[in-house]
Amino acid sequence: TTAPEKEHIKIYPNPADGHFLVTFPESTGNLKVCISAIGGQVMFTTNLDASGAISLPDFIPPGMYFLAAVADIQS
Repeated sequence: TTAPEKEHIKIYPNPADGHFLVTFPESTGNLKVCISAIGGQVMFTTNLDASGAISLPDFIPPGMYFLAAVADIQS
């Protein structure tokens, strides 16, 4: 037998122009997304809806950022 394939969060396109999609397994529940600069400064936080679309505000300059996603799984 083979191990089941793990479901992962996917972010595309990368690099992005300020608009990108985040896909995640349905079992993840509600997802809170936080975009941080390399130095750790939180630049943007949002709750992700089913579309997975994120548009960053214009005040965020081009650069390299980290995306953290926290799931709210209801049991």
